[in-house]
Amino acid sequence: MVRVAPIRLAFNPRTLWFDPRDLDIHNGDDVVVLTARGVEFGHAAGDVFEIDEDQVKKLKSPLKPVKRIATPEDVERAGEMERLGREALPIFKEMAAEANEDMHPVSVEYLLEGDKAVFYFEAEERVDFRELVRKLASRFHVRVDMRQIGVRDEARMVGGLGHCGQELCCARLGGEFCPVSIRMAKEQDLSLNPQKISGVCGRLMCCLRYEFDAYKDFKSRAPKQNATVKTPDGPAKVVDLDVPREVVSVRLEGEKPVRVPLSAFDAPEE
Repeated sequence: MVRVAPIRLAFNPRTLWFDPRDLDIHNGDDVVVLTARGVEFGHAAGDVFEIDEDQVKKLKSPLKPVKRIATPEDVERAGEMERLGREALPIFKEMAAEANEDMHPVSVEYLLEGDKAVFYFEAEERVDFRELVRKLASRFHVRVDMRQIGVRDEARMVGGLGHCGQELCCARLGGEFCPVSIRMAKEQDLSLNPQKISGVCGRLMCCLRYEFDAYKDFKSRAPKQNATVKTPDGPAKVVDLDVPREVVSVRLEGEKPVRVPLSAFDAPEE
């Protein structure tokens, strides 16, 4: 068995596995890790746990080490790097506007040692930023890494609130983006008005994907809206479907609607 530490990095939506070596790391601990980009500051997303050798072999790259549990000096330095990133963003926006109007700067990330900065920008097409890299390196005196991201990545990085009033799913839940289609909105009987089913990124809301399977499963077992079903008191019309509660509302002719649990219905014929 191999010990691994689940670590979250500030600008990475996924929880990454690192080699804790002989360190005693617990959920919530601040840590300093070594990545392919350099030395970075992160937070433990859980306690150290064990995985088998087969899981290690399936990883895309070898486990990188946790250098140390963060000291107060590391925490202070991470805060300083965050401040430098915030201060660099307006300058990045100004220089990017002069270089290419199709570039939309999103954020600037300084690595912990302060010798490298990652400049994130959103653009629909590929952008030639070689000259801008030279200008940024000359202005900030650091190694510059330019990263082009999509509008969904931009929304996750900037953050905000969705139509539901909750923090954006992409920022709160992390993970990889899954394809979302208009068919998923239709399956959930939602309005197809783009303003109502699109997120702050302008794309279809991620939550359409999360709830699609539940709606699809419910409708495979429930009678259709406006269908006629047999009841002990005679035929009744289906007037409403409550998917979250798995309840079907039916109405006998001349009577008020009655809410019936889906479990009370006979299973549909194959």
